Order: sequence, then structure tokens, then C-alpha cells
Amino acid sequence: MGMQYKKQVLEELSETLEMISEESKNRLIEYVDSANRIFVYGAGRSGLVMRAFAMRLMHLGYAVHFIGDVTTPRIVNGDILLIGSASGEKGMALTLSEKAKSLGIPVVLISTNYECRIAQTADLTVKILAPTKRPDNTVVSIQPPGSRFEQALWLFSDLFVLEILEKKGRTVEFLQERHANLE
Repeated sequence: MGMQYKKQVLEELSETLEMISEESKNRLIEYVDSANRIFVYGAGRSGLVMRAFAMRLMHLGYAVHFIGDVTTPRIVNGDILLIGSASGEKGMALTLSEKAKSLGIPVVLISTNYECRIAQTADLTVKILAPTKRPDNTVVSIQPPGSRFEQALWLFSDLFVLEILEKKGRTVEFLQERHANLE
């Protein structure tokens, strides 16, 4: 592994994590804490990261469902929809956000874009600074498209979990007690 790549990627991620709004992160904690259940969605590589985030939220003791799994129940008042989407503009993420809003369900988006279609109706958008395909993009990366967002999303979610643990006065052992044992 070229040391120059490793150093650049780590610098990119450090810059990205530093730019995430403390206020939006704290509001996300409030949404998660006040929800009866958390419905999570993401597509592609972002979807893989959001699945991992859903798992960690479950380890924290929250009732969590990943949309598209066959055991996902009906979303109702008191629940929230949490979407991870770099563009926030297309596909199933947009469809799900519109449906949730029509049902009166709060929508929380983690994205690179405050002006995207989902963000326009979302109750909260957590912005992650990363390259986009938009003409106004000013963020650059040596990595393939999407990588910086997906990596930062993963790190943000793990740091988020640590903050929840601290807030609730718990340790990582609390997570281990909820880890799968049918492996």
C-alpha cells in the first residue's frame, strides 16, 4: 500500500469528519433517542454502511429495521426514517422519504447535499463534506467517486455510537451483550 495514498485518504477523512456540524449530530441523537423504532435505508455501498449503522443502533438497544429486509414491519407514528444517500436525489431513497413524509413520519438524511430533493422535506440533514457530481462541487478526492462519503459515513456512525454510549454512561461491553450469538 502506497504510504502517500494512505496519508492523503486519512487527511481527507479527518477534514470531512471535522466539518460535520455538532448541532446536526446532537439533533440526530435526539431523533434516535425519541423514536419508538428507527427505519434505516441506503443503497449500494452507502447501503452497506447504513446496514452496519443499523446493527450498531440495535446493539445500543434501539428497535431498528433495515428497509427491504423481509422482516421489516409497517412504519407508524413515533418511528423515524434514517437515510444515508450521497446525492439525496434519486431512486428508492427519494421514494421512501416522500412516502414517510406523506405518513407524517420524520425523515433524517445523511448526505453531501443540503439542497437535494430529500433534504428539502427532511426534518434533519446531517451534511458530510465529500465530492459530488454536482457542478458546484468544490471538494476533491484521490479516491473513486463515493468512497470519501461512504468512509466518512462509516466513521461518523461509529463515532455516533461512542457518543451515545458516553451520554448514557455505558461502555462497549454494553454493545457486546447485544451482539449476535447464533454465529
